[in-house]
Amino acid sequence: MKINSTTVTTTSFNVTGLTASTTYGMYIVARDAAGNTSNSNLLNVTTGAPDTQVPTTPLNLASSIMAQTSFTLTWAASADNVGITGYDVYQNGVKINTALVTTTRYNVTGLAAGATYQMTVIAKDAAGNLSPASAVLNATTLLPNPVLETFTQRTVIANQRMPHDLVYGPDNNIWYTERFAGTVSFVNPATGAKTIVLSLGSKFVNVAGQDGLLGLALHPQFRQGKPYVYISYTYQSVSSTVRKTRIERYTYDSVAKTLGQPVTILENIPGSNDHNSARLAIGPDLKLYYSVGDMGAGQFDNSSRTNNAQNLAVYEGKILRFNTEPDGSNSWIPTDNPFTNAGQVTAIYSYGHRNPQGLVWGNVNGSSILYSSEHGPYSDDELNVIQPGRNYGWPLVAGFCDNNYNGRYIGGVLCVNEQNNCTTINAKEPIRSLFPATTPGDSLVSNTLWPSTAPSGTEFYGSNAIPGWQNSLLVAELKAGTVARFKLSNDGLSIISDTINYFKGKGRFRDVVVSPDGLKIYVACDSSGSTSGPTGNVTSVPANPGSILEFTYQSSSGRFMNQAITQSPVVDDLKDKTIDVYPNPATNFFVVYNYVSESGRNIELFDITGRIVKKQSAVNIATRIDVNNLPGGIYILKVTGAKGKTLRTEKIIIQR
Repeated sequence: MKINSTTVTTTSFNVTGLTASTTYGMYIVARDAAGNTSNSNLLNVTTGAPDTQVPTTPLNLASSIMAQTSFTLTWAASADNVGITGYDVYQNGVKINTALVTTTRYNVTGLAAGATYQMTVIAKDAAGNLSPASAVLNATTLLPNPVLETFTQRTVIANQRMPHDLVYGPDNNIWYTERFAGTVSFVNPATGAKTIVLSLGSKFVNVAGQDGLLGLALHPQFRQGKPYVYISYTYQSVSSTVRKTRIERYTYDSVAKTLGQPVTILENIPGSNDHNSARLAIGPDLKLYYSVGDMGAGQFDNSSRTNNAQNLAVYEGKILRFNTEPDGSNSWIPTDNPFTNAGQVTAIYSYGHRNPQGLVWGNVNGSSILYSSEHGPYSDDELNVIQPGRNYGWPLVAGFCDNNYNGRYIGGVLCVNEQNNCTTINAKEPIRSLFPATTPGDSLVSNTLWPSTAPSGTEFYGSNAIPGWQNSLLVAELKAGTVARFKLSNDGLSIISDTINYFKGKGRFRDVVVSPDGLKIYVACDSSGSTSGPTGNVTSVPANPGSILEFTYQSSSGRFMNQAITQSPVVDDLKDKTIDVYPNPATNFFVVYNYVSESGRNIELFDITGRIVKKQSAVNIATRIDVNNLPGGIYILKVTGAKGKTLRTEKIIIQR
């Protein structure tokens, strides 16, 4: 049967309208101008089997560039035996894209401020096969004022020369370093009276970039016979970009109010005009932890510098671990550190880091955990749980193992396949990657426009003084100009709620600490540098330059909130590891998740006057509490066990 409707004048013909898995006998008849014909040989052609294989599920959904009425949704690409043609994006179960999305990024717009949206993504191939829906991502847009808690603001001290590291001392003073001045001081937070306890003078160098006097830590037994203060600083400038860094221990004289008797713990630590990191933290093991960046290798002035973050013979791109006092063999390096070099134990605790500017220990329900915050390259800032001997990926991996840096140079190294790199080096992924952009760096001519927050000093909030805050990470952000709060899961190994931002536009925040009573948040403000203002505009003159600010929580809940916390002793919350609550803030509902299948649990929700507005039994592992009919505001959740024992009290924010 002839299938062409008009004479074919070429030597090819596209045969369509066939049935899958069917054999067709094809031959061609040639015809000349006189009407003479000739037949070709018969060719049997069998069409392929129909494509019935569905694409893989889209993974790693993330929300970034959050605004009041929009955000950007990203995800890791799906795979298919033939090929992905695109994706459909669903918001609260309803498809919102009109045309098939052909990238792994979608701008979600037209949203309500302060609302939570359930986002899923489905992949599609050319045969119309659909992947399973992705896991649900709960994304909450920002409120016009995203913080319902009320804080009063006060300047403790102003016009300091780049305050860098803050420590709330056991003497109830705030100790801090000034990176430009080379001084260690403490300030009385009530009076603002400053006492300089150490001036390094010519011992330190501050030439350009991120050098100078950096890290600071006080021994946990500072007032029990070990008045030791630990600092780090750049002490030599080798070239315009190369420095040397030293860690020293000083002894505090409480009568003279000075630091003396310096002892070098380690020197010749690689230093730079970029990415020194240089945070100090002392763990519950009474060991001293120190973060070292990758020296800015592969970028700007250090573009030709070798990136050594994966090189265990060099201390660049590492977190180091030391004794707080020399051991019996007069060594500052613990014998149980995870790495050796030529048979000798080294100071390296973990590696594969870019610029970990935050380093803090937290205790979550009895488990001590070391957390860090780390700058990403264009995007993918990280929050990490630091474990001994682990590789955190840089410069082979940035953020999650999601392949968004494939084909790009990061840290001076070409990333060919991020996922393969993760597998090869057994990379430890972060617990949160901030702004994992699909095409990081595209069309961005200035680092002030990169989708990053520049996380710096990090604090663990373990108090129950501010309801709902217990077991959170507070991260001082340089470029975003906020303190971000991340709620941790019951085991402390993941983040279970959207980021909540505080104090935006008040400064370029370098570090953050909390008062012992948990009611006051102190931040160090950079003296200079670019940051984002309250409306997101970039400014090169940050607010409150060189200041240490105090933000004091003002309870708006009246008698009942304090009573609810009193009725639930902290020891109950700390010992109980069986409950999580998310999302918080909530819009339409929140979930009380029980890690154990225990019957007889009751859930009560109170308004701030103490009136019960919701009460139901926890009948499933995940019990949904609908709050559509409640006005926005602050509520108290109370979960009790079978015998009436309070298992959890927590502040719930309902946003409207």
